[in-house]
Amino acid sequence: MSADPSARPRRVLYIDDEPDIREVTQLALETLGGYDVCSCISGEEALAVAAGFAPDLVLLDVMMPGMDGPATLKALRAIASLERTPVVFFTAKAMRDEVDALRRLGAIGVIAKPFDPVALPEMIATLWAEAGGAIARPDPLEAKLAGLRATFIAERLPVLVEEIEACARRAAAAGWERELAFEARLAAHSLHGVAGTHELPAVSAAAAAIEALMGTAATRPDPALAARLESELAVLHAAAHAVRAPAPAGDAG
Repeated sequence: MSADPSARPRRVLYIDDEPDIREVTQLALETLGGYDVCSCISGEEALAVAAGFAPDLVLLDVMMPGMDGPATLKALRAIASLERTPVVFFTAKAMRDEVDALRRLGAIGVIAKPFDPVALPEMIATLWAEAGGAIARPDPLEAKLAGLRATFIAERLPVLVEEIEACARRAAAAGWERELAFEARLAAHSLHGVAGTHELPAVSAAAAAIEALMGTAATRPDPALAARLESELAVLHAAAHAVRAPAPAGDAG
């Protein structure tokens, strides 16, 4: 990577399996940061286009079905032209040991999910500067991101809540069969991340609780988990309802 302090990444290869997070992130990078973004849904898709796109920087989600983030990074490094391309990981698991492990893989930085999309270009600017370059701070255009948030709340949130409920109840009915429990965990993980990105903390926390519960169900199935599931689903429904139907202005309740 160039040591020229005026250098800045222009072309960003972005890889994330969650479509809602991809849409928000791509908008932030292109509109707020002025980047040329190639967005991919999987490591396999990224490998097919990476060499031709010739990115200056790779943004890579850690937890993806099939080829995960570390496996994708290893495969990208096998492409001669990308051997030294800087990589930044996104992860919902931001404990110190996990972050250190990702850095040991060669990442210049790790950004925790959920993240503020308005601040994302500045985060990248900071990581780039620390790695030896510098880029200008973007001017935020928060209205467009607010529009995406409103669309998510109105259209995608009900679908994701319904998907989590259906997957979780299917797993419970099958006696916490491992594959069904894992499917429900992935559905909850998806909402946990995207709700956090859209700054819906109550929804994100409720989805995270179900994600953890389904992880327990997959490894230590217990009939008592069914009652806990109903309780956590009720919390999720309440959180989703609260953001979709906020109290009218001046309502004392």
